Amino acid sequence: MRFSAIAMYWAGMLACLACAACSGSASTPQGNAVPGSRLQLPVSGFPGLPDAVDDNALHLHRSPSEQGYPFDGIDRSADSGGGNHPVPATAAYALEPLAGGSAWARYSFSLPFGELPSRFRVHVCDEANVGNALAPSLPYWIGVAHYESARWQWFGPYSSFEADAYLPAGLGDQYLSPLQHVHLLLLGYAPPGAVPVNPAIVNGTMYTDGIGGNQAPAAFLTATPEKGPLGTLVDLDATQSMDPDGSIVDYAWDLDGDNLFGEPGQEAAAQGLATLSFSLPHPGRWNITVQVQDDEGALAAFAAEVTCTGWLTMDLSKSLSATNIGFSLREINGYPAAVYQQDSKLIYAVAATPFGTDPGDWQHVVVEDGSNGYPGENASLANINGRPAIAWGQNPPPHDLVYSHASTPQGSSAADWQSITVDDYAGWIGNECDLELVNGFPAIAYDDITNTGLRYAVSDDQYGASGWTVVRADNHERSGSLPSVGVFDGSPVILHNRWDEAGLKGRVSLMRSSTTSGSSQFDWSELFELSDPVDRLIPGNMVDQAGGVGFSYARQHGITDTFTLEYRWLDPDTTILHGAALGDIVLDGHVPLLCYTPAGPGIMYFTGDYKLYFAHSGETDGSGVWQHEKIDNIQSWPSHHIQMDLQTINGQPCALYTDEAEQSVRYAVRFD
Repeated sequence: MRFSAIAMYWAGMLACLACAACSGSASTPQGNAVPGSRLQLPVSGFPGLPDAVDDNALHLHRSPSEQGYPFDGIDRSADSGGGNHPVPATAAYALEPLAGGSAWARYSFSLPFGELPSRFRVHVCDEANVGNALAPSLPYWIGVAHYESARWQWFGPYSSFEADAYLPAGLGDQYLSPLQHVHLLLLGYAPPGAVPVNPAIVNGTMYTDGIGGNQAPAAFLTATPEKGPLGTLVDLDATQSMDPDGSIVDYAWDLDGDNLFGEPGQEAAAQGLATLSFSLPHPGRWNITVQVQDDEGALAAFAAEVTCTGWLTMDLSKSLSATNIGFSLREINGYPAAVYQQDSKLIYAVAATPFGTDPGDWQHVVVEDGSNGYPGENASLANINGRPAIAWGQNPPPHDLVYSHASTPQGSSAADWQSITVDDYAGWIGNECDLELVNGFPAIAYDDITNTGLRYAVSDDQYGASGWTVVRADNHERSGSLPSVGVFDGSPVILHNRWDEAGLKGRVSLMRSSTTSGSSQFDWSELFELSDPVDRLIPGNMVDQAGGVGFSYARQHGITDTFTLEYRWLDPDTTILHGAALGDIVLDGHVPLLCYTPAGPGIMYFTGDYKLYFAHSGETDGSGVWQHEKIDNIQSWPSHHIQMDLQTINGQPCALYTDEAEQSVRYAVRFD
């Protein structure tokens, strides 16, 4: 919203407005306008009154006086000047006049049933130099939406710390919107050539006539216990709700957290009950809310959060006419996001809620339609400086390494995405890759299938749109499979798999760069290698944690399907490997994957009886007891399309995995 018209008017009228006698408002020594007096300013070029849609904005809570309500600020301007900046530790907004211009802030109120506004009091901070004889203050005004005349009604000018704007006695209803709300503007102005002064609002109070005839009830609810596994019986008690001037006559319930009360079923059956028992129906975290009504029809609500612990599982993408393969899962700017393949399409999906526990929460975008070669079996998603990006190897030819990046924080539209070729090396590359942010820049570790080797690409552009440098990070002839990128002691590191000359024995190798970028082949050297004279070691993934890096791997016992799950953590202070063996398990389909949660490390693995499990420990170094729990049953797994990923999203472990028999990409969240 622009203010050129009213600013020009004020420029010519400033001297008049600053004078109480000329403006028609006398001021008390405290700077308060005489009750009922007001200053009418033309509203040409000024935004109109809030309409019914805009009107239903913020509600204010009662103050202890039961008749005073604190200010609550809303920034709704498109001010091309300076205004509407938050004041620290308050809910108000500052008036920030520019020389020769204006600035304003807007507030909304919701009154208890039947009460009418009578007076507004504002208090501005000392830094505004208000009333300081050595630095004359700038005037400011209070405007109230007057719905009877459809105009803003102005009170002032004020030039003191504290100002009162009195509404005409008995006419408070004329200031109520169609939705029974009150809207207020504060307006400041600086004459041309003046030094702008910022009369920031410290606090304010709206007073009512107090004769509405009814005080709203106060709702209260306890849930005991607040947390438990599936089927836990929670006792809900709203009996401490009260009405200060009457009685509560009804209770309505929202048990599923959808903000709807009294829906058919258990909510409707609970109508009118002050206490009830509720069985936690599914894993998750949500609010149970009670709404109480008093004998005059006024309403109040109170919510209690409950958590059903365990794994919530669902189909993220399912089609009986398409092959669905889940690749990669990440937290993108506070929301879960995933990359999966549907036939020849590479698809990015992002949720609109913190855990994405409803399939309807997700938006699916086609990043690559297959015209440029459909993705390989290990596309990798990462948050690159606040934007999602994907690295993937083309399959079939030309077998290049491709980087797809979004131009927006969520990447929720196909138009947001662009793709570039990072490496067009002659051969098949990138079928297995890992994309991560390394010291502020995107980096990719990937395999060279044709010539066997570990390759590494890093961009000098923060979003990876250009400037990629490609090097060979490990010259070992049989290396590069199952790569994983991290940062240790300020330098990039890559965990990957090395094989012996016969291609039979697998070893876990950690390569480290001597520089912060790793952009030269000569930067890279081996930090350590784990091997066994008999068993084959197969790495899982690597995760940064507590200044060090942790990783998982499987130890295969001979030519069998029996493995030992193992976890290692590289201490940042001593460069000593700590860790533990989780036990012998019949594995199938995928290497074990690691994540870190606030409670400690967790590892996901898939067993030969088609079950997906999660093991977790309370110690970063893996020395604690590892607890194993089932995530999901997989119907069957008839081919090699076994993909999964494990990540911590908003503090909770989350999993993405494929059930090829069901042609489904599945998603799971663990609540604790």
